[in-house]
Amino acid sequence: MRKFIAPWINLLVPGAGLILLRREWLGLVLAVLFCLCAQIGLWGLFIVPASVPGWITGSALAGAGLTWIGAQYTLVIRLRRAFGPGIAREILHLCESAEEAIAAAAYDRAEELLLVALTLNDEDPRVNTLWAQLMTALGRFHHARRAWKRVVQVAHDDPERRRAIEALAALP
Repeated sequence: MRKFIAPWINLLVPGAGLILLRREWLGLVLAVLFCLCAQIGLWGLFIVPASVPGWITGSALAGAGLTWIGAQYTLVIRLRRAFGPGIAREILHLCESAEEAIAAAAYDRAEELLLVALTLNDEDPRVNTLWAQLMTALGRFHHARRAWKRVVQVAHDDPERRRAIEALAALP
């Protein structure tokens, strides 16, 4: 979901899309820099044009434009890295390894693997399902309830969503 929302938000407020893609500091810096430059430029252009020298107004507007372009470029690079085919293969490998660890009752190992997978993409239905299963198996019912609710949110097909709803109902 973030993958599709981030570009639109980034068009409106440069840097905000990066915040959604977990580059909080970079996104915040770009958003603040854009807003400051745009505010100074607009102030000098429309509000008090006689009080602000033209070179300051022009520089501020140019800075806002360059910041906007830089934020869009940075977002494209981040999207390619965060949602590229290499990441999808790595998540698949982590899920397979976690399933093996869960089957072998190596819950600590499964938790490590799934935390890495969740860090890479916390909207992946398979990763969230495995995390919910692990939390249920460990008896962490508060975390399991949250995880199954998350599966309901991110699941794309009805059987997976239905399974999550049934698991929620079965939790103590």
